[in-house]
Amino acid sequence: IVSECEYGQVVRDIALAEKYGARYHVCHISAKESIEAVRNAKAKGSFVTCEVTPHHIALCDMDITEDHGRFKMNPPIRSAEDRDALVAGLVDGTIDCIATDHAPHSAEEKSKGLSGSMNGIVGLETAFPILYTNLVESGLVPVETLIRAMSINPRKIFGLPGGSLEVGEIADITVLGLVFSASALIATPIARLCSA
Repeated sequence: IVSECEYGQVVRDIALAEKYGARYHVCHISAKESIEAVRNAKAKGSFVTCEVTPHHIALCDMDITEDHGRFKMNPPIRSAEDRDALVAGLVDGTIDCIATDHAPHSAEEKSKGLSGSMNGIVGLETAFPILYTNLVESGLVPVETLIRAMSINPRKIFGLPGGSLEVGEIADITVLGLVFSASALIATPIARLCSA
C-alpha cells in the first residue's frame, strides 16, 4: 500500500475542509507527506488535527525481518524516513494525538504471513510502555508531550468530559506504576516493572 494512497486523500480532504470551513481529523497518519500537508494546513490556520499510532511511531519497514502476520496492519509500517517524520511531527505539535488502533486477532488469524493475515495489532496494553521506551527514555520526546498526546489533546479536540482532578469532576485516571526508592518515588513504565 503505497504512501500516495494516504497522503493523496489527506491533501484532498484538507482542501475540502478549508474550502467549506470544516474541521478535519486524520486518523492513523503514517506518511511523511501527510505530516507535511497537516503542518502546512495548521500554519494557514485551518482546523486540522491528526493522530499517530504507537506502532507507526516506533517501527519502520526495516523492522520487518520475516513474513509474519504480526507486521500486517493498515496503514502499513513505512520507511525509517516516514517514522522519523512522525516523531518530528509529535515534537513540533503537528501530531495532536496518539491512538492505540487496538485491533487484536487470534494467533490463527495472524499466522498466514503478510499477504494472508488479518490487518491489526494489539495496542491498548502496550501503547504507553512502547512509547515511553522509544520516545521518552531515548530523549526524543518529553514525557509531558506524550501525556498530552495520549490524554489531554484527545479530550480537547473531541470535547470529551473530565481531564481534571477536581471535586465533582470525573476521576478518569491511569496509574502507570511507581517504584519506591529511599530518596523518592520514581515513575516507571509498566514494561520495566514486568521485567523486574
